[in-house]
Amino acid sequence: LFGNMDRSTGIEYDNENYFNSKSQKLTRVSDLYFNFGLQYKYDLNDKLFGIVGAQWGATDQLSASTSYVTYNYRVVDGQEFPRDTVQYITNESSNIQFPQSGSVGISFGKKNNWMFSTEYSFSNYSEFKNPGLSDSLANSYRIMAGGYFVPDGRAVTGFWKKTQYRFGFHYGKTPLVLNSIQLDEYGMSFGFGLPFLSRTFSTINIGAEIGQRGTTDNGLIKENYYLLNFSLTLNDKWFIKRKID
Repeated sequence: LFGNMDRSTGIEYDNENYFNSKSQKLTRVSDLYFNFGLQYKYDLNDKLFGIVGAQWGATDQLSASTSYVTYNYRVVDGQEFPRDTVQYITNESSNIQFPQSGSVGISFGKKNNWMFSTEYSFSNYSEFKNPGLSDSLANSYRIMAGGYFVPDGRAVTGFWKKTQYRFGFHYGKTPLVLNSIQLDEYGMSFGFGLPFLSRTFSTINIGAEIGQRGTTDNGLIKENYYLLNFSLTLNDKWFIKRKID
């Protein structure tokens, strides 16, 4: 995990005779974080199968370096003129506490025909700690379900017979708590897995998602969002020993 978190806060007066103040904090994160997962697939009979999986990531301390600067200034004709530096610290070693997270899921399906899956995931963001900052974060979770259908996964010819028709939906609580309300989010998605490169299982994936996040209670806002995604999956049998050279 690596990147920068830049936060700036300040107080500015309408009167030019008063000194304004501003505090800036830049945190650079660079560390490793590990998730552990396990998946087991089993056959119920010649056609039906099931899959059970889980993953978990422990609470961990991420190494970081933090720089602070606090200063007074005046604004004259729209321009900022610094006066005094109150605090100046560079590259101070610090740690960010990354929260525990995990998920568990189960799938059930028919070979070369259809599959349905459900999953529950959580993140304990109440454990998140960034030195010098106070964030109103809460434990979050998400419940997801979805699946796909293929008219004939064994078909040699027929484009639409080998196409995957996909659908899904999700609901959950985000880690954001604003005006004493924990924001929720829900949505639904659908898409296609279009086959290409004959004699392989490779697909071109096209998907769309429609969702809603937030609420209009307590002066908050509600967001409607739309996502469109494209991806490519290359899937084939490799390292096959030829019977005849």
